[in-house]
Amino acid sequence: MSSDLSSVHSEPPVIPATAVVLAGGKSTRTPEDKALLPVEGKPMVRFVADRLQTAFEHVLVVTNSEETRRALRSTPTIVDEIPDQGPIGGLHTALCAATTEWVFLTGCDMPFVSANLARYLFSLRGEFDVVIPVNGELRETLHAFYSRRCLPHVESQIRRGKRRLVGFFGDVRVREVPASVCGDFDPELRMFHNVNTLADYARLQTELRSGRVRNDEALWSAVAEQSGDTALDEGRGTA
Repeated sequence: MSSDLSSVHSEPPVIPATAVVLAGGKSTRTPEDKALLPVEGKPMVRFVADRLQTAFEHVLVVTNSEETRRALRSTPTIVDEIPDQGPIGGLHTALCAATTEWVFLTGCDMPFVSANLARYLFSLRGEFDVVIPVNGELRETLHAFYSRRCLPHVESQIRRGKRRLVGFFGDVRVREVPASVCGDFDPELRMFHNVNTLADYARLQTELRSGRVRNDEALWSAVAEQSGDTALDEGRGTA
């Protein structure tokens, strides 16, 4: 990054984009809705949303659950435009609802979502339509940015009955960011871990109790002195 960043942004900058938390999964591997499992005294979906509140211009949660909406208190919620389509349906809803050019997509079961990695990914957007981490063979679709330019391609996928989130990537410009870079923000890449089972939930609680999880916001000034482009202030506006 530019050596001037720490003087320009003495505090972590706000990303002029909308963070969207998907909370529409059926939680088939946990006995209750995993969005509502308690994490540090609050439902996990609110824990994730709160983690993003100070980093993004807007935060939304996509959910069809009245109980989840009540648990979120002040965080705005929206329902799926086209229900039962999985994450690609959530992305469609997010792109339709957002008033910013860019959407950051994550899941309610990803409690270590990294605001600082999000800041870095956003700085790489350039002329691309998608900015996404790649972890081995896996594209981390739920820790990625999507431009509103993706919307017609997402709609085309849904019309054709194609539900894979990466299915439209061949039609847009995608910037892939290797896990080796993402590891600067957490060497264990916990930002990509999700809670699918009770065993995952137990590991999450152990991590939180251990105190080994670093404060994401506190990392900003250190990382800001090491990386590339920092254009976080461009791209505001409505569509």
